[in-house]
Amino acid sequence: MKRFLIVSILALITVSTNAQGISPYSIRNMKFGFELNSDIWLNMPDTVKLKTINRGVNLYLMYQYKFKESNFGISAGLSVATQNMYLKNSYLHTSNGISEFQKFPADNTFKKNKLNLNFIELPLEINYTTKSLINFALGGKIGYLISDKTKYKGKEYTGNNSTEIKRKVHNNQNISDYRIGAYALVGYKWMNLTAYYGFTELFEKDKGPEISPLTVGIIIRPY
Repeated sequence: MKRFLIVSILALITVSTNAQGISPYSIRNMKFGFELNSDIWLNMPDTVKLKTINRGVNLYLMYQYKFKESNFGISAGLSVATQNMYLKNSYLHTSNGISEFQKFPADNTFKKNKLNLNFIELPLEINYTTKSLINFALGGKIGYLISDKTKYKGKEYTGNNSTEIKRKVHNNQNISDYRIGAYALVGYKWMNLTAYYGFTELFEKDKGPEISPLTVGIIIRPY
């Protein structure tokens, strides 16, 4: 996650730096945002337990077009997002082409167990800012999965439970390559609350649990 965030920040800074040839008016309308959020995964199997906070980060660069003599505007841009599912009692397993979350043995203990997803996304939103600088926005975004991995550190759960292991698996099977969703935002000046609902599911159709994300977070961005 740290490596992904560093690369993402450098990429967005590079885009901003290369905008030197753009007019001052256009540069003023380019906005950089930083979002801290947590996922609530809907339709999770009853046997699967997640931590209360499933930390995620979203970084984006947006260009805003403001309508003349109006508080309305339209923004579009590019964002990178990293999401995590912190599993408390199970692990992702694929067998016969089907993915599922299998429970650990009752006496299993571990230090780390998560599913990490990283996306590049194209957001588009309609926003409104009052004279008192209260912000409202409704938007949608389409994202492409650029990497995923499961990461586990703890007791071996498929054999001898006394053995400590570290296991990292990249490019897990059956995770959907894209996601589509809608979001809303409300806030004051630079500080905003946001919620995102995913229309697409975590796994490809009929190849895993029918899980979809609901993400809530705080965005810091210029008004």
